[in-house]
Amino acid sequence: MLYKNLLALSVVAALAACGSNPEKKEEPKAAAPAPVAAKPAAAPVAAAPAAAPAKAGALKLTPTPAGKLGIHYFRKAKDWAPGDFAKCDFASCWGLHVWGDAYDSDTSWFKPIFPVGTDEFGAVYHLKANEDKEIAATAEANYILHKGDSKDQCSKDMAWDHTKAQEIFVVQDDCKVYLTLEDAMKSPNYPK
Repeated sequence: MLYKNLLALSVVAALAACGSNPEKKEEPKAAAPAPVAAKPAAAPVAAAPAAAPAKAGALKLTPTPAGKLGIHYFRKAKDWAPGDFAKCDFASCWGLHVWGDAYDSDTSWFKPIFPVGTDEFGAVYHLKANEDKEIAATAEANYILHKGDSKDQCSKDMAWDHTKAQEIFVVQDDCKVYLTLEDAMKSPNYPK
């Protein structure tokens, strides 16, 4: 009898150590979803169908590296370029004309800066920031997104306070500059 009691206590102790209760039936646990491998950024395809809207936390963004300022640009048709960004020119791709002491980037109207790739929000532009912190602290970060002579954002010269945000979010045909992804996703021109 002593042997049976010790055996029963051993079984109960082992089950307790595993977190099981011999008197309680456990519900089967659902299998965890398999992790999704990150996809490398790819050149956009013209006239691609618009993706279903996502929550801000669910979008994977290309991070803006240290020493750079970033612009994320959403276009509904994903038509930033007719293919590979490396083949972009003034008339074929949405480029970025920048000016002001916030940047240390070589650009002109006919030689805009083209995207470094795309992320789940849109095209991504990286601009070298001015390394002189004293000048950069009060400098303007001005830009125009354009394709040839066609301008987005109400055909205006745009600017943002880069001391408040290292990167911004721009939505096609929206005249505002958004300092956060969450605010950009509230734009009337961003799919809901």
